[in-house]
Amino acid sequence: MRHVSLAARVLGKLERVAIGAWHQHRDRLQSTFGCTPGLSHAALFSTTPNWATDSVPEDVLGHYLRHEFDLLGSGWVHVTRGAECAGLEGFRYGPAPAVHARADGDWLRSFVNPSNIAESRRVWGLIDGTYEPIDWQLDFRSGHRWCERQWSGSLSLIGPPGADIKVPWELSRMQHLPQMAIAWARGSALAQDLVRDIRNEMLDFIATNPPRFGANWACPMDVAIRAVNWITTMDILEAGGCSLDRPFVDTVRRSVHDHGVHIFTHLEWWWGHRNNHYLADIAGLAFIGSWLQGSPAAARWLEFAVSGLSAELPNQFHEEGSHFEGSTAYHGLAAEMAIYATAVVVGSADTGRLKPSADLSARNRVRTTMGTARGADVSWHMFGLDPRPLPFSEEYMTRLAAIERFARAVSMPGGSFVQIGDNDSGRFLNVQPSYRRIDPDAPTGGGTEDRLTLSHVIAAAEGLGWSDRSDVTIEAPRRLEAELVRCLAGGRRLVSPPAVDTRIRTYRSELKQTCPDEIVDRRSWSYDLNAGDLEHLTFEVYPAFGIFLLRGDRMFLALRAMDLRIARPGPHCHQDQLHVELATGVKKVLADPGSYSYTGLPAHRILYRSRVSHCVPWLEEWHALDRVEAGFAVVPLPDVECVYAGSDRFEASARHGGLSVTRVVRWSAARIEIVDSTDGTLASGFPPVVRFSPGYGKVE
Repeated sequence: MRHVSLAARVLGKLERVAIGAWHQHRDRLQSTFGCTPGLSHAALFSTTPNWATDSVPEDVLGHYLRHEFDLLGSGWVHVTRGAECAGLEGFRYGPAPAVHARADGDWLRSFVNPSNIAESRRVWGLIDGTYEPIDWQLDFRSGHRWCERQWSGSLSLIGPPGADIKVPWELSRMQHLPQMAIAWARGSALAQDLVRDIRNEMLDFIATNPPRFGANWACPMDVAIRAVNWITTMDILEAGGCSLDRPFVDTVRRSVHDHGVHIFTHLEWWWGHRNNHYLADIAGLAFIGSWLQGSPAAARWLEFAVSGLSAELPNQFHEEGSHFEGSTAYHGLAAEMAIYATAVVVGSADTGRLKPSADLSARNRVRTTMGTARGADVSWHMFGLDPRPLPFSEEYMTRLAAIERFARAVSMPGGSFVQIGDNDSGRFLNVQPSYRRIDPDAPTGGGTEDRLTLSHVIAAAEGLGWSDRSDVTIEAPRRLEAELVRCLAGGRRLVSPPAVDTRIRTYRSELKQTCPDEIVDRRSWSYDLNAGDLEHLTFEVYPAFGIFLLRGDRMFLALRAMDLRIARPGPHCHQDQLHVELATGVKKVLADPGSYSYTGLPAHRILYRSRVSHCVPWLEEWHALDRVEAGFAVVPLPDVECVYAGSDRFEASARHGGLSVTRVVRWSAARIEIVDSTDGTLASGFPPVVRFSPGYGKVE
């Protein structure tokens, strides 16, 4: 079977190369813009939204209107063609030549491949004459830019030192557009300017980013997220009574259809090994397939998305609710996708876009060059006393509730979540970002977005009707995410899942002995607590993820202990076995420093993934485990088991190469103490001194 699989992979690789060469040749000869006739759309909102609070501050809207963006640690940057960039860690490129974007679109000949120039010029001609184009290919931190004339299938994602393709990808998700639309709907003083710029930006992107060319078609996940944000923006405007001209709406419909075609033909299946990328593909198809009307292909996408969701929730999320990739940040991203896509399917079922008579199980296979993507067999069920059936099982809904519960569990009293594994600050929809003031007197407002929170996940789940939960320990006010999900689901309230008992209890493993037979080296560390720090404690265990939590009103204590017998580390895991996270109130005492960067800064990527950046016990003799690579190679880890967790301590052991180390974390009313004991030699560097990264591209 293994040889058959290898042969299939080789043949698939040859097929991808051959098909890719043919598609590239074809795309350079004929336009890649679609021309599907008869397209229309139906708003996903089947109930009127009530945007009760502002999405972003007025000064942030001003930045957007000036095409200034603060993403992935960039600070507010004017992102235009010819922009000068500050550089990243000493790496600085450009600037590219400025352009004079004339209304006739003739300037596009220098940037758009010949097969697409006619349609690009037509689309550009719909833009207001005073509009300044955005440089969608620019990494506006380092100044490096990718080429929009290059076929996306052959485009290198790795740029020169310091360059990071995630920066143009992040901007091209266009998550600021729903924020601008909500501000318009709430009657912002900038209302007319906001609608005009939303329209122009979407047309700008379509004109200067033909399908399958440039950086912004290289990753199907980002294509899906962009389509979702466009659809959400259009629905917000139309729900508020905004009159949009027919040529613009028709152009957006065709482009959204192009997005759907691209996602469906580039599913990130990877021979059955899928992750948050594939879940984004599925969620994007759910939005597109439900929104577009008059296209048999779109109806097919929606049907496949339903079976894909039913397959991916149990595949990507453990029964306890945690995401399998071993990252709390990616759990939040994947949770968003699951919740919003579920809401769209619920709304589609209630409005008749999906019908109980449809045999969804017959449409759950898609052949790709990396194997056949498979969804689950789907059957329809009624929940509670509601007679309207849904294409989800009771197990699906229970898993969805557990996903939200895990997001609550890893959130600290100050609102931040504990960073375990990679954190690229990714969001699916970002309708109500949190801004933290650095300098209120700064001329640009001095705010920076805080993405080290999962409050948006908790609020989105509340939009499905889950409320009055007895296990709620973090208050989620009525946020815009809840209202958005409520509208997508047609106001339908799903069955509230049962509460979970989080009273402190004892957890024991089968391991009989924890301390080494002969203790050669020992180290201790302690932290004094204040009165009240240990009040109202709850205790939660997530063994599949590998985290043990003690949480209170003022204290958060976590032990990272991933048992390699039941969990498999992936590319987003860090070298953090037996890491301890400690926070009292808003103060982070011991903290995982985050990720900072992926491909742009390889040395920093290695540093932030490695054990030297984590509060872990490590042995000098574990030389074989010190080989941490940049990129996404799986980091080597010792075997770990948490052997006891109870009312007064956590106790766990790490083993490798015949040597072991035991970590005991004890707490009392006076202090918390960490004691490491080993039959080897403890490495120095505890606690580590590494600059804390509160989000991708940021350090404090």
